[in-house]
Amino acid sequence: MERLNKVHGTDEILDGMEPVVSTWFRERFSSFTVKYLAPLLLTALLVSEASRFNARVKEALPVSAFMSADIRTSAAGARRYLLERYCDMVVIRMPLLDETGVELALDAAESGHTGVLLITPQESFEDTAERVSGHGVLTLSEPTLRERLPRALAFMLAKQNEIRRLEREIDEAQKKLEELRLVTRAKFLLTEKKQMTENEAHKLIGKLAMDQGATRKRVAERIIERLG
Repeated sequence: MERLNKVHGTDEILDGMEPVVSTWFRERFSSFTVKYLAPLLLTALLVSEASRFNARVKEALPVSAFMSADIRTSAAGARRYLLERYCDMVVIRMPLLDETGVELALDAAESGHTGVLLITPQESFEDTAERVSGHGVLTLSEPTLRERLPRALAFMLAKQNEIRRLEREIDEAQKKLEELRLVTRAKFLLTEKKQMTENEAHKLIGKLAMDQGATRKRVAERIIERLG
């Protein structure tokens, strides 16, 4: 959250306010960000011991699209990070302190939801690209980094946004299927135990949802709890 505030210049605005107002605003800004902005912003992990490389990649990341860009200098540290949290994009510069970086790239890409960019030395670019390309890992050779990095990151950003969109659609579809399953079960119980027709049960669930200001799913759950 501190990083997001700094990216958007929020700290400079807040620090000039009176303490009470500043605290009030910070609390509400934090709540708003977590609820509305965080689900839309991406997270990135940079894996490299080279501070200049990390700075270059962070500078190339669109600040409007990323909530955080954390750094780990080893494959072991990166694996611990990925086990503990969701990450949209991983950028790895070969070689790492404790391995080449290829194995980490393959592991990170295995989830299917994380975009992986692997930066290789020029001499190993072709062999590395051949090994990882079938796993969805994008590769760049270090000598072409200055020219191609912005385009590679833009491509990965578009890919991750598409993944996020598909995940939201799948989540909505699953919620609708779950509601349909519960409503169908509730209608069956009403027809079986209250001698209603299916149409009457359907109308009753809709009326109860409207009268109680509840969802059809919640009404169906209550009916199942009472009659099931």
